[in-house]
Amino acid sequence: MVSDFCKGPLLGRPQLPNPACAARILQVLGLPEAPIRRGLAEARWPGRLEVVPGDPPVLLDVAHNPAGAAALAQAVRDYLPGRPVVLVLGLLADKNVDGFLDALLPLARQAVAVTPDHPTRALPARDLAAALARRGVAAAVAPSPEEALRRARALCPAGGAVLVAGSHYLVGPVRSLLVPVE
Repeated sequence: MVSDFCKGPLLGRPQLPNPACAARILQVLGLPEAPIRRGLAEARWPGRLEVVPGDPPVLLDVAHNPAGAAALAQAVRDYLPGRPVVLVLGLLADKNVDGFLDALLPLARQAVAVTPDHPTRALPARDLAAALARRGVAAAVAPSPEEALRRARALCPAGGAVLVAGSHYLVGPVRSLLVPVE
């Protein structure tokens, strides 16, 4: 039964072992199979490779370090092969910005930089845009998450997607613009 739980609503390769592990733990604790299956089928992780349908669709991911960015990049290649992607990025200054960008930038040629809403740790959008430009990615600077999303949607070619990543302090505000309160 445990191997049956390797598929579920959580997207991305890093999520593949998680349902099986959770199911096994719950089995050991004596929970019946039906609620385990129901719980895993209904599992949601807002802001973690979350797809918001639309034209263009918007992907939200709180990846904020090189490993998270690499996993996110692989997921985008898996789920959106060959589709153009416009990035909306906002990072904290104390993160490995270079490693994050190196992992994620092969996905896109255009980005919108925004300063995340953190009073002391936010990397200014103009500094992030400069780092993007040094890597050959055209980067606009937006004054707010709402404006960053608007600009990214306008830049996104037909058949493309907008990817918002870099910080919980960015993804949360963007998500609140797109997803009704649950």
